[in-house]
Amino acid sequence: MPPPRLLAGSRRSAQTQNSTGGARPTLPPYEPRSQPLNEVGKHALSELARTHETRTYNEHLTQSASHLCDTVGAINDILISRRRFLANMTEKREKRGEERKSELESQLEEEVASLESDVKELTERAEAAIRDVIDARAELEDEVRVLQRVTQAAAAQQPRREQIKTERGSGGRRRRQQRDNGGISDEDEEQSDEDMLDAEQQDQQEEDPPIAGLTELLETTRRAARDEYDALTVQQRYGKNNDYISFKKTWHDSVHQDDQMPVPDVSTWFDAQGRAVQSVGPAGDDDEVVIEREVIDFRCPLTMALLKEPYSNRKCKHTHEKSAVLQFLRENRGVIKCAVCTTELREQDFFLDEFLLRKIKRAREAEQRQRDDDDDDEEGDEDDEDEDDADQSIIPGRSVNVKRERASRGPGSSRQQQQRRRIVEDIEDGESE
Repeated sequence: MPPPRLLAGSRRSAQTQNSTGGARPTLPPYEPRSQPLNEVGKHALSELARTHETRTYNEHLTQSASHLCDTVGAINDILISRRRFLANMTEKREKRGEERKSELESQLEEEVASLESDVKELTERAEAAIRDVIDARAELEDEVRVLQRVTQAAAAQQPRREQIKTERGSGGRRRRQQRDNGGISDEDEEQSDEDMLDAEQQDQQEEDPPIAGLTELLETTRRAARDEYDALTVQQRYGKNNDYISFKKTWHDSVHQDDQMPVPDVSTWFDAQGRAVQSVGPAGDDDEVVIEREVIDFRCPLTMALLKEPYSNRKCKHTHEKSAVLQFLRENRGVIKCAVCTTELREQDFFLDEFLLRKIKRAREAEQRQRDDDDDDEEGDEDDEDEDDADQSIIPGRSVNVKRERASRGPGSSRQQQQRRRIVEDIEDGESE
């Protein structure tokens, strides 16, 4: 029984393709479009621009920016912690009058030096990655506008042949009127129509550019948007971007944990070549002013309670408690005014301030370190023996149980230390509530 015709035809085509070695046929030369999209095509293009889905990609970019902020903070936190531990070890050895470093201290110095190099490289890579995320988000936002512009340009295109027919029709009516009046004969009219049509076609081809294809429109519009973005300075691209600002603040906070240096002005974030600059310099002279400012930042201006979920916004510099803000928005039809500066705010203006959460955590850690230092001053040789076990846990590859020391206060605390302690105690009391 012979195979069906379709199956036989497919076998013959497969045999022909195999016999020719899979060579593709030569395509004819590309011809530019002579007609714009019809109404069906215009509607389909408009629907594509309207329903273009970018939510998932945008969420991934948001998560990437958040992970990079957490990463740059975590790696620099580890480095600062190792430096601090090494400094404490050296200080205690000098207090004991010992000049020779122990093997453990020497090994820890080598590990810290190696860690500094690794953290520097990882920080640079994270900074380059946050720029890539910002560039990708800008391209995504431009893509929406690009599709809209392509749709508008395609809808504005006019068929060239209809213009020729319209002009020819108006000329024909004039010549028929002349013929009816006895001005020209039928042969002269026909010849005149052909001559006029040829002349009109030639003039229109010379004056009117060919209709641009959709691919050409898309590439041209994309190129214009990309050139516009590339023309921006580094400060314009990143210095005013919320993702980069959060990254910079987290980076700065993790490096300057002890000196409470404020984040420098955006004009100092990049050098002449556009590379990121890590801020360095002495701490401010008035640390008490910085601490008092942080106390204000830690409290919600609506509830006056310590912040648990700090909700900052993109329109003013004041932070509120998330639950209080959401309730206030529900009671006022989605629009409220800041309790401090009366700026009009909506729910989409707010975001969970991870940086402020880090500052609260930093205050806790500073208080705990102060308590540990006071314990070390009061306890004697017993602490030194326990310290040997604790030191082992700092060296990579070693893990031991470290004793949890009791918290106590030294009688000689300074005013600044007492203020720091009161801040942390207020935070802990607020969380226990």
